[in-house]
Amino acid sequence: MRLFTSYALWTLAILAGLSTANAAVASDSSQCLAEICGEPLFGVESSLVARSTPQKPCPSATATLKHRDLTNAERLGRGLPLKPPVRRGHAARSQVSPIPQVPEPEEPEPPTTEPEPKEVVYQGKIEVRKTDGTSLGYIYATNRASGLFTYGTVEGSALTISFSLNEGVTSGTNLAITMLNSDGPLLGLVQGRDSTTVDIATGSFNYLYINGIELPGSSPGSVPITMPNGYSSNRAAESHIWNLDLTTGDLSPQWINSDGSSPVTKLWSQSNFLYAGADPAAFLAKYPSAVTPLTLHFVVDDQSST
Repeated sequence: MRLFTSYALWTLAILAGLSTANAAVASDSSQCLAEICGEPLFGVESSLVARSTPQKPCPSATATLKHRDLTNAERLGRGLPLKPPVRRGHAARSQVSPIPQVPEPEEPEPPTTEPEPKEVVYQGKIEVRKTDGTSLGYIYATNRASGLFTYGTVEGSALTISFSLNEGVTSGTNLAITMLNSDGPLLGLVQGRDSTTVDIATGSFNYLYINGIELPGSSPGSVPITMPNGYSSNRAAESHIWNLDLTTGDLSPQWINSDGSSPVTKLWSQSNFLYAGADPAAFLAKYPSAVTPLTLHFVVDDQSST
């Protein structure tokens, strides 16, 4: 009877051991079986799950086993203690996350901005010359009540003007000229008293006065507009009209007709007063007194950077 009881206990121990081993295998099967496992586990310090290391297959039951090769179930069946835990030397494979990794956006480099060019302010006088280059003096600062300018040889009476260009630039178009010692303050052209329209053209006697214009004046390239000026408040005028070549000093106005065209704009004097228009001969036919064709030249007195 005692022998039967021992045999029964031994059988139950083996069965219990086998049941434990099967449960361990079933637990292992719940682990990731793919080669790469990488689903993130939220709330766990490690963001990836390492792949399980497969167990070695059990040896044949008929093989001769040393104690260290017995399974824990077999050791229990033989009354041996359980095997000590074995530390695995096989390192877990590095995992690759199936979730695309979005790189941190790079801080954009601040755009490079070109430094704003410096301006050079020029100051000087306007010399009056005949078309053959003979100097007749300077435009005078003092003008008639109607704002008409004259000229003469007394340099101390000369009109002083200023304008600005970008540093390094030697010419400009559609410039505004400011008068420093005469009313205006802008120097421009104003429709003549008897002109039938604001337009000038070859064959037309229409003419313009060199005159003072109040701020803000007209915009560059503007057609004639009525604005406050030294001659009459009901006559059309233009201010940003001056073209300049600093190398030669050549200074000339460019009138814009009402259709936006740019007619040839000539200069002349009559009775020492300054005029502009497209056809001095037609003007002379209308007003038969001596006319002198002219050119203007800028004479630099000073310049400074801003």
